[in-house]
Amino acid sequence: MESLKRRNERGSIASEFMLVAAMITLVALSGFPAIKNALTDFDKRQKQSFVNATAAYPSALIRGAVAANSVEIH
Repeated sequence: MESLKRRNERGSIASEFMLVAAMITLVALSGFPAIKNALTDFDKRQKQSFVNATAAYPSALIRGAVAANSVEIH
């Protein structure tokens, strides 16, 4: 009976840990502007699959860096 109780406690702790890890991941993802922009861009183009949107993320990051470097200061 005692071992069953300990097993239940371990399962409960593991499930709580997974829940906390998922929440931290969601908060971290929502904090990165580049990922938010990629997801917003994905929402605008509903026809594109999520795999393609994920694959397009590095090129969007490069385009943003190039655009930031090409801004002229007057």
